[in-house]
Order: sequence, then structure tokens, then C-alpha cells
Amino acid sequence: LNYLKGYCLNIENNSSKSELFLKKSIELNNSFWPSYELLFNIYDRRSLLNEMKELIEYVRQQVKTKTGIKLDLEIVLVE
Repeated sequence: LNYLKGYCLNIENNSSKSELFLKKSIELNNSFWPSYELLFNIYDRRSLLNEMKELIEYVRQQVKTKTGIKLDLEIVLVE
């Protein structure tokens, strides 16, 4: 339900509220990847680079914990 609210708010260009619902969606079910993807796209569109980096690191950590697979970055993060 939180993902759906976040998705609808994003379509209405209300990315700030959408972000809150998507974070809640991830908190409740951190295996539901569409929430991560949409949140990443919002951060990208709003140029929130620190938030993008934190989300990438969180996802890498979740994948490592759940699967034992270490994800390598395909891009270089320049600070």
C-alpha cells in the first residue's frame, strides 16, 4: 500500500511525499525492489546525490546479507 501511494504521488509530481511512502515501503518489506527503483529515480530526478549514494550502499548491503553476493559498482561515484 505504501508503494502504491508513493507511486501515485510520484505521478502527480509530489516527490517529497512520495519519498516518505517509498521509504516506509522499504522499511516494511526490504525485499520489494520496485520501491528502491522508484526512490532511486526520484533522487536522480531531484539531483539528490547523497541520498542516491546512501540508497546504493543500503541495497548493496541488503543483497550481500540476503544472498552472500557482493555487488560491484558499474559507475564511479565522484564526491
